[in-house]
Amino acid sequence: MRLLFINRFFYPDQAATSQILTDLTEGLVEEGRDVTVLTGRMWYLGGESVLPSEDCYEGVGIRRVWSTRFGRRSDIGRLIDYATFYLSVAWSSVRSKGIDSVVVLSDPPMLSVLAVLLGWLKGWKTVCWLQDVFPEIAVQAGALRNGKRARVLKWLAHWSLRHCDLVIVLGRCMEQQLLGTGVARNQLLLIPNWADGDCLATVDSRDN
Repeated sequence: MRLLFINRFFYPDQAATSQILTDLTEGLVEEGRDVTVLTGRMWYLGGESVLPSEDCYEGVGIRRVWSTRFGRRSDIGRLIDYATFYLSVAWSSVRSKGIDSVVVLSDPPMLSVLAVLLGWLKGWKTVCWLQDVFPEIAVQAGALRNGKRARVLKWLAHWSLRHCDLVIVLGRCMEQQLLGTGVARNQLLLIPNWADGDCLATVDSRDN
């Protein structure tokens, strides 16, 4: 089975979604799966260095697409970063061959919309591995006003999740939230986030 994962950050970046996705893809390769990650070339914490467009890590194929690099300094810059990443990922995905399933995370938000469109266009199985429920989380945080724009984004997000073959959620509260939007129970799979205890070590508080 050939799997394509899409997320804005991946190894060697240390963003939370990058770490857990790296851990998962390493395990899938060990099980004999053919795994490719489509990701960005910028760093979560910024910086001038740009990651290479193609790479391989522990058997995981990595393709990094271009996007603008305004970072988190302004909302407009962040939106432009998102938009250019969406366009680059869409173009690269459409040209991909031999993929059986596409798995999208939620950075940037609304990747589930792209996953559904790719599923229809390419005949792939579509999986959305949710780390956040957007746009609800943005409304609750005060980053997005609960007006017409939020309603349109909610409609798009809920529509796309209802049309995914599988939606992975982190816990019962997220599961109940999605059930309330019309996602069927048999579409949902609860997998809490994890950490590899063998990679953790205590350090002196002065060094922490």
